[in-house]
Amino acid sequence: MKKRRVVDLTMEERATLFAAAGRAAVEKSKAMGLPTTGLRGNKIVKTYSDGREEVLKVLNPRDEKDHGPA
Repeated sequence: MKKRRVVDLTMEERATLFAAAGRAAVEKSKAMGLPTTGLRGNKIVKTYSDGREEVLKVLNPRDEKDHGPA
């Protein structure tokens, strides 16, 4: 079977692939005791291995519009 390139995948296939890669990266970071950063509601939050969370930024509607998906 010919190996497919990312650019040859459909948008749905790319989304599935990228989501799986993201989950794997988060799990690897957690296993190493490193913090992870993500979006929770309208906040960018850093979560530490002990469960502590640090809000890095609260987004306002303009931020979400300017930096969200096109």
